Amino acid sequence: MALMTLDRTNFPAFSLRLFLSVDIVGSTAYKQSSPTQTPDKPGQAWLRLFTDFYSALEENLVKAWNDNKASFSIPLIDKLGEPPKVWKARGDEIIFQCSLLNVEQITYAVYCLIIAIDNHRAEIKKQGKPVDLKATAWLAGFPKNNAEIVLGMSLDRLKVSGLIVENDDYFFIHQCRLYLHMNEPRAGEMLDFIGPQMDIGFRLAALSSSRYFIMSIDLVFLIIRSIDGGTWPTFFSRRFTGHFRYLGAEELKGVLSGVPYPIIGLSAQPDKNIFKVEDEMLNYTPLDTTKLMSYIEQFFGHSRFETGNAWVNLPFIADCDKIPDEYKRELNLQRVQFWKTYDARHELEDTSLDTSETSENKTEVSAIEEIINLKLDPPSNAR
Repeated sequence: MALMTLDRTNFPAFSLRLFLSVDIVGSTAYKQSSPTQTPDKPGQAWLRLFTDFYSALEENLVKAWNDNKASFSIPLIDKLGEPPKVWKARGDEIIFQCSLLNVEQITYAVYCLIIAIDNHRAEIKKQGKPVDLKATAWLAGFPKNNAEIVLGMSLDRLKVSGLIVENDDYFFIHQCRLYLHMNEPRAGEMLDFIGPQMDIGFRLAALSSSRYFIMSIDLVFLIIRSIDGGTWPTFFSRRFTGHFRYLGAEELKGVLSGVPYPIIGLSAQPDKNIFKVEDEMLNYTPLDTTKLMSYIEQFFGHSRFETGNAWVNLPFIADCDKIPDEYKRELNLQRVQFWKTYDARHELEDTSLDTSETSENKTEVSAIEEIINLKLDPPSNAR
């Protein structure tokens, strides 16, 4: 069975994804202290808090996304794309994610989540519930540093498609799942995400609070880049400028070989009087964003040197920034290995996709094969 052929220059493809986590603070105590049932109503007395949380937060995020666009110029609106979608729920936590096109989209997504949280927090307080909300956000790049995995797809489906045979390499099978999911997604299938940057995000989520919206430092880097270099309305940029806090550096379990990770928080409720008083007592002053950017750059260089981890890099968006050479090498390796195996299984009907047809393609294939022969040993100056 032949599938429609993907453009081999775009599969696999780079993507930088934003993950936004919102968690209910105090939910365990609330469930434990609430009666299991009320005399006149079926179901658990505490259940409404969670059903409202899952539905209303997503609705508030979409509403904030659509409503605030009216305040921006048309060129800026065109860059924003679609709002983040729900990835998964984990108990009292809901996580949104989106694939990023530019830094404006990143900053707008974080801003809209803040609005959504503020609105839902107000509703919770109105109902007199003794809980609050906290948020965490992080970035993860694919497919070099982390991996997208298709859940819910059987091997039988891959075999029927003609993509795989018995005893195929595990990584080729993994790529075939992605290939098939992109072409012919089915109900019951979903993308999951794993990798070192995902680990960092989940570790940071444990440190967030209703006081501070914790963000990975690569995300902070891109938000500052967006605010400093963009044309955002004053009300928008003011929500970020002056509200970042450096909360120290902590060793995150299993992360960066023990190198302490900088904890950067955005004030989640900057207008709350008690937090203002706390800031005054602690003599907090707004972070100099130029110094913060420099610190983040130095941290990436330091931690890369200390750990030897090639994935520790300043963030980039493929359509906006220069892609580091080592990322290109890895992507080209994945592409050529996948398509060589694919071509061995399928007779391509479209000869224009045959990489041996033109001298230009011959040169490209030779260059990729040379990379494979070198086993992707990065040059010393790339480390």
